[in-house]
Amino acid sequence: MIGLLLASFLISRSAQIEARFILESKPLANQPALLLKLGNGEANKVADGKTNSKGIVRFRFESKKGESYAVATSYKDLPYFSYMFNGDVLPPATLEVEVFDTIDQSPELRIKELSLNATYQSSLLKIEKSFVIVNPTNKMIVGRSTEESEGKDVFRFSLPSTAYNLRLAFGFQQNELRFDGNSMVVGSPIPPGESFFSLEYEVDKPGTSVPLTQNFSVPVENLHLSTNSSKIKFEGSGIVDVGTKLYGAQTLFLQASKPSGSNLFEMKLTGLPLHIPMSWLLPLGSLILVLLSLLLKEASIPTSQLDPKKKADLLKDLMNLHKMKELGLIENSDFRINRLRLYQRLSNFYES
Repeated sequence: MIGLLLASFLISRSAQIEARFILESKPLANQPALLLKLGNGEANKVADGKTNSKGIVRFRFESKKGESYAVATSYKDLPYFSYMFNGDVLPPATLEVEVFDTIDQSPELRIKELSLNATYQSSLLKIEKSFVIVNPTNKMIVGRSTEESEGKDVFRFSLPSTAYNLRLAFGFQQNELRFDGNSMVVGSPIPPGESFFSLEYEVDKPGTSVPLTQNFSVPVENLHLSTNSSKIKFEGSGIVDVGTKLYGAQTLFLQASKPSGSNLFEMKLTGLPLHIPMSWLLPLGSLILVLLSLLLKEASIPTSQLDPKKKADLLKDLMNLHKMKELGLIENSDFRINRLRLYQRLSNFYES
């Protein structure tokens, strides 16, 4: 019997905690609050109460070993939580939860730092994008979460038209995010101070460079860039090299720029190895067949075959040959030889 009582005491015990709710550095009185038990992706109510004139609410409950708890409230339709604590070790002092009044938008919202890291490996170009957004007001900036909702967008930013396999990391709420063409529209509330967002995606890269223009609805103050190769560079107005940095076992090649509060920053990534996307294989196969047919054909055409359609076909072959040259799919010597063959055959149509 004593053993059972001792075991019960070790598993659970009576406890009391208190929390203070603050609005603009002042106590928030008569505010409903909850003590929640957290676990398995759920939040269950343990106790409830209201704050007194000093903004304080106290909860008495059975604290159980191994369980996690938090204090929560809802203010202006937004949820607020204290930090999570364990039933084994209760908070040694009063928990503080700060809530905020809301505004639809602020012209002072800005991107303090925008970082792009480009990694090219095994014909795959991955872009890691992160930014610190600053809300200098003492209000929570809120916006519409769907296009049909009332209000304004909190902020938006662009993605390359060839981006795919998008993965969200920090800061984004899936139910408060939507797409408008190549733009991501963020509806998540932005609290006062700094908020961190990050994501990554891959880019279909048909050539040796790819446009990575950054377009935000709010101004950008600092731009930090990095790649995993000294041959791969970001190019754009004001971008300069700033050295290297070891990141684990990898060396990153760093660049930077100060966009001076611009919302639009045009740039591209250059020095990438030539990679032919799968979607190009069939057209390129046709071009190669055209080239092979040119090598096998004679340099002159009998007069009986000089019809307008044949002339149009030769001009098309010449255009395709130049396209192959631009893509780097044919050596200069082969290009010159086959161009001469085409000119010779076309000359039959222009001889007097």
